Parts: sequence; structure tokens; C-alpha cells
Amino acid sequence: MTYVLFDYKPGHIEARFSHEPEFDFIELRIRMTGDITTTTECDKHGRKTEPVSYQKETVDFTVYISSVFCPFKDFIRFLEAITLDVQECAFGWDPEGPEGRMHWLRRSPQDTGFLTVEWVSSKKNFSHRMMLNTRETVSTLYLAFRAFVDSPEYDPLRYEELNYGECFALVLSDASLGDLAGRLAEMNADTVERVLQSLANSVDDRHMKGPKLSFPIKHSLEASEPVEPSSKYEWVDPEWDTWDTSHRMIKLEEIFSWGGMSWYGHNLRQMRSKLIEDWLSLPEAVAARTNTT
Repeated sequence: MTYVLFDYKPGHIEARFSHEPEFDFIELRIRMTGDITTTTECDKHGRKTEPVSYQKETVDFTVYISSVFCPFKDFIRFLEAITLDVQECAFGWDPEGPEGRMHWLRRSPQDTGFLTVEWVSSKKNFSHRMMLNTRETVSTLYLAFRAFVDSPEYDPLRYEELNYGECFALVLSDASLGDLAGRLAEMNADTVERVLQSLANSVDDRHMKGPKLSFPIKHSLEASEPVEPSSKYEWVDPEWDTWDTSHRMIKLEEIFSWGGMSWYGHNLRQMRSKLIEDWLSLPEAVAARTNTT
């Protein structure tokens, strides 16, 4: 009578987030190197044959995420669930048409599991499943996310829901929002209207497709077009020139709170998980013991 010994070696995962060329989409590119299964036959006397190894095919694919149904909170909770050693967890997202899904199934021993990424769209459908190291999976996906949103490449204007004050602050290179308000409060209504419209134009250009540019206040003064005397103000009150500085500052605070030319996503820059970061800071063996006690 013969029997077969099995040995498994997990694959390897790489991940990178980036903006798509236009609009509010974020791409997630994942590369998973195939896991390896090795079989060895043994006879009744324990004599072994030459081991035979089979490696799954490496997969390299890209999915995307829209700000409209921002799934990043669920993405973080999904990774947190893996650190808590749940047997199985998943989350799905709607990128405005296609359907995306990630699923994790823990193996025994606890340091590995199966990650499945599914994508259904009119152009392509796939379901890729790979056995991976648990710690590497969480670390790769979480740190890729944090590296992206902490990098100069990430532009909140291309994804997040922002008010006009936040938008203006992002396109100003030489002043804070408070500095801008102080400067505007000293200007007449025509000039304020021109500067605010110029800033809005800079926001609009950048939030649709970049590039990630910012300008000094002087740029808005020089680039703005004169307001026709007969035109209706869109930003300031017709009585602006009769107001004192404190009244103008109150109005500017109101203007800055208006919904800006932005998208619908959460503030990704502030999205962190203490649970994941604490878990990753522990040695792998300690993290595994923590989950079983």
C-alpha cells in the first residue's frame, strides 16, 4: 500500500494603487505568484519516490474603484478581520458598472490562507485564487494603500468629497485658507469675484484629470477675467463693498463651506487602522499566538 505526502508553499503577492488617467477612479494592480504543491509517494516501507512539484500560474491583473460607492472602509475592515483570525471574510464593491469582490479563507496552520479576487464586467471576467501567507497578504494590501494616499501621487481632488475651502487650499501654493481669507477681505467685490472664480477654474481643471498643480494667489489675480459691471455676482454679495472686515470674513467662511467641485469618496488620507498597524508591528509568531488566546 502506498500513500502520498503533500507539502504546500504559499505564493507571493504584490499590490499597487494609482489614479486612473481621468475622473475619480483608482486602480489596484495585483500580482500573485503561484503557490507550489509538492507530492511525494511512499510505499509501505516508508521508501519515498522523487518529489513532484506543481506551481500555479502567476496572475497579474487590475481592478478599479470609484468614489461614488467608496469601499475603502470595507477594505480596511476586511483586512482587520483577517488579522483577527476569522475563518472566512469577504467584501464587495461597485465601481459603477462592474462588480468586484475579495474573499479570504483561513487555512490551518494559521499563517496561510486563500485569497480570491473576483471581477465581473462587460469587458472581462475573472476569479483568481491563491494560497498566500497571512501576514504578507495584510501587509502588502494595507501598506500599498497607505503608501499611495501618503504619496505625492495621490490627489484628494481626484477622489474625495471636499468643500470649496478644502479645494482652494489644495490649489494654493503660497498661502493657507486663513491667508486667502485675509487677503480677500481687503479686496473689493469685483476683485473677490474674479479671484474666487479663477481658483474654482483651477480646481475644476485639476479634479477632472490633473495634473496635480498648485499656484500662488498672484496667479488667480493675473489669470482672472474682469467682471462685467452688469453681470450678477456668483460668489459675493452685491453689498460686499459696504461691509466691514468682520462681516466679510463671516461671508468667506460660509463660501468656503459650500460643496466644492469634488467627488464622493471618503478622506483616504485619514483612513488608518490601529488594529492592523499594531498587529503588523508584532513578530509573526507573537501575532499568531495573540489571535489564539
